[in-house]
Amino acid sequence: MTVDAEPWWLSELRRLEPTLRSYFSRHSGAFDFEYGDDDLQQDVSVRLLAALRRNEGAYPDSWFLTDEPKANDRNAFRSLVWTIARARLYDRLRRRYVERRAIEAASLAREASESIEEGSDVRRAMLALAASLSELSTDEQMLLAEANEDVLTSTERVRRFRLKKRIAEIVRRELRGRKQSS
Repeated sequence: MTVDAEPWWLSELRRLEPTLRSYFSRHSGAFDFEYGDDDLQQDVSVRLLAALRRNEGAYPDSWFLTDEPKANDRNAFRSLVWTIARARLYDRLRRRYVERRAIEAASLAREASESIEEGSDVRRAMLALAASLSELSTDEQMLLAEANEDVLTSTERVRRFRLKKRIAEIVRRELRGRKQSS
């Protein structure tokens, strides 16, 4: 039984792992993430594999051979890896920022609700909005916080639209319930 040699891109990715790990450690060290730099590294590998599968014909054939490709193909691969790595790190930083902002927003909403008059529709809408946002998963919050729709896949755009609809319906129901009970 013969074992096929692995493609160049996989061996190159393995060669880049220590450098990527060091990069993540340097740039995320001040933040208390729920999982470590190795998870970021693994996420880069998964995203890279997904990109290679999704756009098979878009990348140089030399990446998929066992021999080392020409310099421009090597540089293109490394550029792709670093683009994915930066995106994963920025996503992680953005997620942490959104989590902190959500906690602050919930705290502010509670404080504001105490100072707004009891029957206010604005207060009820804000409370319903804050409650529905706080019940979302971190991924759902990140999806809503993404400002650039161009980076979202079509599936993510659909999920985002449905999330917005769901939150709007919660707020509408809360306001209708308040008006009916008045």
